[in-house]
Amino acid sequence: MHKLQRLLLKSISARTLAVRRVAQDNGAKKTAGIDGKASLS
Repeated sequence: MHKLQRLLLKSISARTLAVRRVAQDNGAKKTAGIDGKASLS
């Protein structure tokens, strides 16, 4: 199990998949970013 966790942490494809999931989940919420704007124009 420890080797699997280490492999997932070092895997670039696993990182991009995690970032994509977070971005898709947060994209629908229309929350404002650090600049105070809710969406890009």
